[in-house]
Amino acid sequence: PSSKILTINGLKFIIQKEIGQGGFSYVYLVKNSQNNQLFAIKKTRCQTDELFSSAKKEIEIMNTIKHKNILQLLDSEIKNGASY
Repeated sequence: PSSKILTINGLKFIIQKEIGQGGFSYVYLVKNSQNNQLFAIKKTRCQTDELFSSAKKEIEIMNTIKHKNILQLLDSEIKNGASY
């Protein structure tokens, strides 16, 4: 949905399109509403304590990975049963 806006840590992102999905996650191409910079945002539905723990663990791991072929995690937020 091109008109949907995600707010993450106070920054607003406009969803351009969905670029992937899995069992509990969606990946969107988004544009920063202030500077038009493009990003990929992964939204994970954390409907159970187990999914919540898995999302937190994934964020921890992604914060440690620095590799030229893997997208760098720039920021994250967990709120309202979802992680970004």
